[in-house]
Amino acid sequence: MGVLDMQRRKFGEILVEAGVLTQANLDKALDLQMRQGGRLGEVLEAMELISEKDITLVLAHQYGMQAVSKLAERMIPDAVLNTVNGETALEKMIFPLRRTEKSLYLAMVNPLDKADIERFGEGLGLHIVPFLTTPEEIHSAVRKHYHGESASTLNKQWRVLVVSSGNEVSTDIRQALHAEGFQVFDEGGLLDGLRAVLRHEPHLALVDISMTRTNEFDMFQILQSNDVTRNIPVMALTGNPSIEEEVRLLNEGYWDYLGVPLPHERLVARVKRALHFSYGRVGDRPFAVV
Repeated sequence: MGVLDMQRRKFGEILVEAGVLTQANLDKALDLQMRQGGRLGEVLEAMELISEKDITLVLAHQYGMQAVSKLAERMIPDAVLNTVNGETALEKMIFPLRRTEKSLYLAMVNPLDKADIERFGEGLGLHIVPFLTTPEEIHSAVRKHYHGESASTLNKQWRVLVVSSGNEVSTDIRQALHAEGFQVFDEGGLLDGLRAVLRHEPHLALVDISMTRTNEFDMFQILQSNDVTRNIPVMALTGNPSIEEEVRLLNEGYWDYLGVPLPHERLVARVKRALHFSYGRVGDRPFAVV
């Protein structure tokens, strides 16, 4: 099969044919993608149907490309990093690995983006030599090489994920937690929230339940269905609290139920209480999520 024919094949069909995804699960993911948007690979990952690594290895095999990993651990010269700025790297999901006089060795997430990436290379006057990697590898490499962060730096703070509509209430929550020294990630919607869980490995999640429930899909249920994420305490946020809903959600397994807006002192106290009972003393260094 030629390269052009391969590029016309649907991403999901490749995964089903490779035996890493069933047609039934693909149909579920396509349904959620149609309603929520986003790339199919991100939807599959968020639903825990397939891992980033699985996707990368399958696509690398199908497209005859080499897969690369541990980008954050590599020594990348500034001259190479300067060919792509951090914002572009995150927007296009690419990362520069090596540069020669005529070529740029570039890690990328989606092989179907090769034509766009080649045009990007033409703008630089360089031939693109593509390699496949995962979104998490790109994010880690950008944080390390462009922002000087590392895993040890991130682990010095408690990581809290806030999933909400991005309104004044979520801004108020973020500011209150930042003031207490928490590292806060703010996302909107079901898929963005699930991707953030996998990307940032938060110790606690605060979720606006109106933003994370869509028909049969529920963020809390998805987290509970996976061994890696089921022990993350989840606190429900709502602008219309009711006793009936509070009882139901607590019985389902939510750690807490908070009506917003609420005083900063109360929010911080409830967050620290959840962390204390889930991981131990809330001190300067968090315990790993197990």
